[in-house]
Amino acid sequence: MNRLFFLLMIIFLVGCSSEPNSKTKKSVENGILLRYNFEQDDKYELIFDIEMKMDINGEKMIMVMKMEGFSHINSVNNDMIESDFEYSRLYMSIDANGRKEVYDSDNPNESEFDNHMQEYVGPMIGARLPFLMQDNGKLISQPDYESLYTDPIMKAEMQGFNQQVEGLYVEYPDKKMFLNDIWNATIVNEGITSEIKYTFVDFTDDEYIFDIQADLSGQMKGYQNGILKIGMSDGMLTSSTSTLISEDAGLEMNISVSCKNIN
Repeated sequence: MNRLFFLLMIIFLVGCSSEPNSKTKKSVENGILLRYNFEQDDKYELIFDIEMKMDINGEKMIMVMKMEGFSHINSVNNDMIESDFEYSRLYMSIDANGRKEVYDSDNPNESEFDNHMQEYVGPMIGARLPFLMQDNGKLISQPDYESLYTDPIMKAEMQGFNQQVEGLYVEYPDKKMFLNDIWNATIVNEGITSEIKYTFVDFTDDEYIFDIQADLSGQMKGYQNGILKIGMSDGMLTSSTSTLISEDAGLEMNISVSCKNIN
């Protein structure tokens, strides 16, 4: 389960409109320096929609998941941003071997599956865990999900999950980006290494558009591709779509992510 959440956060990274006006074109021609331009008390709503298909030795499984949450901007001091992240809802359905299980944190049932899910994700729902980052997305401290649990086994499960916020905020390059420029990033967690390549491919009057290609290695081998859109005004992801394929694991994941400022 922990590795699954890490994959979802990775994919979050991967994851038009009318002709831009002359002012926007000129700005892009001069190069863009990607930074998070938040204001105190900004609040962002994030929604993840995931469909995962697995086929292992002829046994098929389909999982559908929706994750909803909020990112709160608590203070902005020069290039330092104090924020927190809060999961508000998790919905999951699993269809495998002719059996279907459904969990909804808004309406959990008294079943073995629901009890297991509630034990795992229940303490996260509604918990606002702080973290600190620079305006280029570099994390200084991370949310402490271990602190939500008393059971030693659950605390151990959360050790890798503490790093999930790396997938919520892309760490931007120090250089200006021009059309067709590329920058690279590496994320390592739970024995999986993701080498990600971002290419600045297009823009509108409101968004910068990046093509994302990534290779997974280590305990999970595969690749992913997608489109990431970043808001011009605040540097925050607005939407992404992506697909991850791991042939050796018999895995295909399709993910869409949306984010909006709800102040």
